[in-house]
Amino acid sequence: MTSTAPLTAFEIHLAHAIDDDANYQWRIARRPDGNVRPDDFEWHTTDIREPGEGEVLLRTHYLGLAPVMRFYMQGTARTGDGTLSPGDVIHGRGVAQVVKSRHPDWREGEIVQGQMGWQTYKVSAMTPQEKFFRMPRNDLPAALGAGVLGMTGLSAHAGLFACGSPQEGDRMVLSGAAKRGRFHSQPDCCQCCGLRCGRHSRRA
Repeated sequence: MTSTAPLTAFEIHLAHAIDDDANYQWRIARRPDGNVRPDDFEWHTTDIREPGEGEVLLRTHYLGLAPVMRFYMQGTARTGDGTLSPGDVIHGRGVAQVVKSRHPDWREGEIVQGQMGWQTYKVSAMTPQEKFFRMPRNDLPAALGAGVLGMTGLSAHAGLFACGSPQEGDRMVLSGAAKRGRFHSQPDCCQCCGLRCGRHSRRA
């Protein structure tokens, strides 16, 4: 039997290939009411803009996913970012490569992580508000810039060591959210225990 239900944004996206001839974006179709649904997203295609003086063109390699993105879509995030409205590109941090540069401080070929949004390309002036950082030159996968080597890991490191100041004999308790945040290191002086919640809860 053939379904007559309307196609969702995700099903429409699956029918099209992503190439380097356009900028493909996920935009807010409507503000989510509770958990996000497929109809809250809009698949949009636009031209790749040339960077102006003092700007770079970035090509996305990896995007990070975080619960805060639902709050971006709802317009209730308390992160200091501008409020998003239906039709806007969804906020999100990611790892990208500078493919064209007219900025004196950024070279073509550099790998960066920062506020890319859910799109395949972005023209940016690399402002402090976008929080772009160069990825270190090492043998680690660049994808880690969307997690432990990105804002998630920096927030966890600063929260524990700069604010928590763990001392010998302390016991560190990790919530399930913190563990999913990919912060796996712990100071040698601390004992560590974890919390889980949900239908299949058990002591970690």
